[in-house]
Amino acid sequence: MSWKDQNGTQTLTANRAVFYYRAGDKDYRTVKPFRANLRIITAKNINGSRIRWYCGTGDDKAGSADPPAQCSGGVLGLKIIFPDCVAEESPGVQKIDGTDDPDPTRVHKSHMARSVAQSNGTRVCPSTHPIPVPTLTINANFPIPTTQGQVTLSSDEPTDPPGSTMHSDFWNTWDQAELERLVVECINEVPPTDPRLEQCRAPTATA
Repeated sequence: MSWKDQNGTQTLTANRAVFYYRAGDKDYRTVKPFRANLRIITAKNINGSRIRWYCGTGDDKAGSADPPAQCSGGVLGLKIIFPDCVAEESPGVQKIDGTDDPDPTRVHKSHMARSVAQSNGTRVCPSTHPIPVPTLTINANFPIPTTQGQVTLSSDEPTDPPGSTMHSDFWNTWDQAELERLVVECINEVPPTDPRLEQCRAPTATA
């Protein structure tokens, strides 16, 4: 990622990144662990993926679909929310990719969808992608100049709006037994209104 202003272009390097795996307003008791080797690509306008930009470090900020042109505090924020519902390969079995999709550009996309918001504030998976998995959210911060400028990405083509090609990938290669334990202990057994167990909390930053 780069920042371009009247002083030229400079590379932006994140100084903070936090990864959350939560129920994401779905029924926490029904969330299933990611299947081994599940692969997901998230990008703007793909399968309900949500990419938001904002100024500052507040992970709960709504943000906007386009990068801000200026952050007076010198901190650019980025939030990426992955699709959290999986299509079935067979009853109850998650598809790990979309290799059977006739469109080769959707190999790691068509098997995933974003849960749908309900009027009561909860979210549910669509019938086409019925298996709920943890909602993976990435929050990252980048120090930037306080001058007015523009975010650019190496993946942007000349015809793309600057910053619009932001994307992220996930490939589940965790220790599967440990993943399953964490989903049970930290999601399935913890109502969202209850405090999280110590082992389910993000580590405290030391710098």
